[in-house]
Parts: sequence; structure tokens; C-alpha cells
Amino acid sequence: MKKFHRNKEFIDIFFKTFGINRRIYSKEDVFFKRDRRADEKKYNNFLKNPNILSDKQYMFLVRLEFCMFVDIVSYFFPLVKENIDSIEFIYQEIMKININAKLFYALNLNIDIFINLFSFQLALIIENMIFNEFDVALFEKCLEEETLIPFLEKCKEVQKVKTDKDLSNKFSYIYENLKYDLKQDIKKTPIKEHIQEGTFKKDLSNWKKNKDYPSFLKMLVIISAIKKENSEEKRVLFYQLFIIRALLYIKEEFSIKDNIKEIFKQKLCGYRKLIKHFYSKRREDKIFKYQNRYLVYDSSDDCEEIKDRMELIFFRFKKFFKYNKKEMMTFNENINHMFQDMKQDIEKSINGFSKCKTKEDYIKLLEESTKINVKNHLLNIFYDGVFDVIKFIISIKIEDKKTFNKYYRCIDRNSGMLLSHFRMKKDLPFYINMLKDEKDIVKCINLLIEYLKKLSTS
Repeated sequence: MKKFHRNKEFIDIFFKTFGINRRIYSKEDVFFKRDRRADEKKYNNFLKNPNILSDKQYMFLVRLEFCMFVDIVSYFFPLVKENIDSIEFIYQEIMKININAKLFYALNLNIDIFINLFSFQLALIIENMIFNEFDVALFEKCLEEETLIPFLEKCKEVQKVKTDKDLSNKFSYIYENLKYDLKQDIKKTPIKEHIQEGTFKKDLSNWKKNKDYPSFLKMLVIISAIKKENSEEKRVLFYQLFIIRALLYIKEEFSIKDNIKEIFKQKLCGYRKLIKHFYSKRREDKIFKYQNRYLVYDSSDDCEEIKDRMELIFFRFKKFFKYNKKEMMTFNENINHMFQDMKQDIEKSINGFSKCKTKEDYIKLLEESTKINVKNHLLNIFYDGVFDVIKFIISIKIEDKKTFNKYYRCIDRNSGMLLSHFRMKKDLPFYINMLKDEKDIVKCINLLIEYLKKLSTS
């Protein structure tokens, strides 16, 4: 089974499961040709030199998948106020899969954890649709048969055609109308996905054989062939098609073995029975207690007060590992192994800090800290947090405003804008005075923590 080589590839995999074959920065990128060089430059800076980005640009790129998913789907399927909760629930649960899969990869967890995540979340989405009285017949048939054919047959039924040739003609007509509406609405140059005569006929053949899967735009065509008017049902139907397409794509792209598929199906069936039972008893709270066993990050955490968020995430980790003890042991072994290497670098910085006497000494120490090269992605998560704080304290001792601002921003962003939220002073003289004459870096860190605590309680 294939593995991701770098964490940043998750974003490309996400867009490909969405039927979009390249990274996008605006909904317009899905449909129109435009000059993307400025956006690509910002993204490259995000990966390699994020300090030159504004906070707004940085936070947008951190959440690029989520922002694009919400923006594109909301554009085509505007929410109707009375049903907003049931519809928003679905895409929130879809995004939890993406966010937690990225996290589990970073933690180097095994395949069982991913199966639990995907099967529980999918079970929750299906049963929630049923609970809210949405039709899932096509969805379930596609899951069972591992194909998009039920959706295509439904298109024939609604469009009152019998052959693939006639259906492809209908698709071409729907596509042309969709293209016209897009051009009028967004007022851009012609749509980039050119459909020639016979294209949909060839597509239908490939889709039925699972040789290829519809692009995002062609998924819109399929859904529009079944449901003409915008409605909650149409949006839910799109989510169903999107999920089926994503599962089929992942199965092929990562060469998922038959035994893994069987385990997934068994778990999906078991979780569905459990969730159905809780819904029938009106015990949604029980469902979300179970969910803590299979994911760590919950997008609803973003609604919590920032000062409570780290504590909440730590709580979720504890709950997660409580029900995944084997993973906890493996995780602890990995962490212990990695901290042995990390410990040497930290001790070097601590000892080096205590020996510094001049600004030039601190500049040299900062340069040495910056040169540390972390090859292991999991270890890199911890290094970033620890060494950003160490570099920030060294920058105070250097007494250079530009260097100080750089590392203040690093800590702020890596903490989810925690410093900005608490209005922690961005005033170099204030910190110079705070850490005056202090040669112990651990004591310097404690002084900063105490200051932050005072701000959080004021």
C-alpha cells in the first residue's frame, strides 16, 4: 500500500479525491484559467519561509483544504436556513476525516487507526442522513457494489433515456448550461474543462469500469441530472457522490488489499448498528463519546476559547489512547526514542545560553539552533514548538527588533495565534527588562509562562 512521502502531499490527495487534479487557491481555479503565480508563490513561502506572509495569509493556507471545500460546496449549494444544522453537520464530519488522517500520519500510527476513523465517520454520516430523513438508497448501493453505476442508472431514469449515448447527450446539454451559468455569475474567461462530442460517452464507459472517476465539474453534471433545482436533498446527494468517489479513488490510488476492505466493511456495519441504536434512543451524546475513540481533533474545538483549546486537545488525546492501548505503547516507544535525540540538542542550547556573555554570543547560539536539521516528521512537530520558544528567548537577548518580531510571529502562529488572542505585548524593551540578567533559559521560559497566565486570567 502506498504511503505519503511528505505531510504537505495530504492537500494534493484531498483535492484529487474531490475530483480536482491540482492544488487550488480559489473556487475559480476549479473552472477557469487564471494567473496563479502569486498564489503559488505564497504557498511556497508557506512551506519554506512563512514569516514573510501576513497572519491572514498564513492562517488561510493552514486551513486551505477546509476553506476551499466550504467555499466551493457553498457556492453551488447555498444553505437554506431552516436545515442548516443537518447539512453543515455532514461537511464538518467529512473534514474531521481529513484533519485526523493528517494527524495520524504525522504520529506514524498504524492502518487499524485509519480504518476505525474512516469507518466510524462514514457510519455517522450515513446514519445522520437517515435520521434527518434524507434518502441514502443510491449511496448504500454504491457502497455495497463499489461502483458509481447506481448514480448513472438513476440519471437515466430521471432523464428518461435508456442508452449511454443518449445519457451522454443529456450530460453535454446540462454541462453547457452549467458552463454558461458559471461564466455569467463569475464573469470570467471560458471554462477550462473542454468537453468535446463523445467525451461523456467515453467517460460513462470508464466510470462503469472504475477506470476513471468524474471530475468535480462532472460530479455536478451527474447530480444536476438527478436533481434540477437547488435543495437540501441535492446538496446531500452531492456529498454522497463525493464520498463514494473518494473511497473508490483511495482504493485504487493506494492499492487497498481485499482483507483491508473486508475489515472496513465489517467495522462500518458494526458502527452503523451502534449509531442507529443511539439515534433511536435520542442519545446523540453517546455517539460523540464513542467518536473520541477514533479521532483526536474535532473542528468544533475551534469554537472553544483559545485558552481552553490545548487542554481540550490534550483531553482528546488521553481519551483516544485509552481505547487504543497498543497504539499508546507504540507512540510512547517512538516518543522516548526521539526524545533521546532531541534531549541532546535542547541541553546544548540550555548550556550554550548560560555561557553567553555578549550579544555576539547569543547571535552565534541562534545560528546554531537554526541549523538543526530534523529528518523525522514526528520529531519535527516537537522540535518546532520547543525550539521556537528557545529562539524567541535568544532573540530577546540579542535585542534586535527584526529578529524578535520574526520569532514572536513563529510562536504566535504555531500556537494558533494564542499570543495575539491574549494581546501579549509585541514590545522588545518590555521583554528585555523581564529577562534582564537572567542566564538560565528554563527560568526565562517560566517567566514568559507566568506572564501569559496573568494575561489569560485578566
